[in-house]
Amino acid sequence: MSSWTHNELGEFSFEEYLGWVREFELPAFARFTLPGNKEYNRSSVELAIEADQEDEFPGDRMIDIARKVVANHKRLTDEGVIAFYDDICGNGHDSGMWWHDDLDHVNEILNHHGARLAEPDDVFALLGGSSILVQEFGYGYDAPCAIIGFESPIDVEHGIGWLTDGARILGTGYRSDVSPNE
Repeated sequence: MSSWTHNELGEFSFEEYLGWVREFELPAFARFTLPGNKEYNRSSVELAIEADQEDEFPGDRMIDIARKVVANHKRLTDEGVIAFYDDICGNGHDSGMWWHDDLDHVNEILNHHGARLAEPDDVFALLGGSSILVQEFGYGYDAPCAIIGFESPIDVEHGIGWLTDGARILGTGYRSDVSPNE
C-alpha cells in the first residue's frame, strides 16, 4: 500500500476508489449518535483527498481545504446541522432535495425508526457514519471543496451531505453529489 505524508496533516494511505485517506480525531463528530452501529458514532473520522492513482498527489488548494475542514470541524458541524434542519423546515436556502420544506414527510419516515425531528439538536441523533471527501471540484461547484457525509434514516439510499469550502457550509443534499445553495 502506498503512502504520502504532508508535513501538517500527517501520513495518508492510498485506497482505490477514494484516493489519499487518513483517520482524524475530530471531537465534534462524536455528537452524532445515529442508533444501531457503534462504528457510526465516533470522533475518529475518515478524511479522503480524491485521487485516481497512487502517483497523483493533492495540490495546494485541495490540501488547504482539508486543513480548513479539520481546523473548523466544530463550526462546520454546527452550521451544517442548522442548514440541514432549516432546509427540511423550509427556512433559509432551498437545497432542491425532496426533503425541502417537508418536515411532515421526514417525520413520517423517521417514525418507522422510532425517531422524530422537532428541533435542530435532534439532527445529531439522526446522522452517523461520518466521513469527509475533499474534491478538486464539486457537483455544480467549480473549485476545490469537501463533502461532509453521513448515513441517515432520513435517506437510507443516498445519505446526507454538506458541501463546504472549509470555512462555511455551501449546501446540503445527498452524500455523493451535494451541490451549492443558489
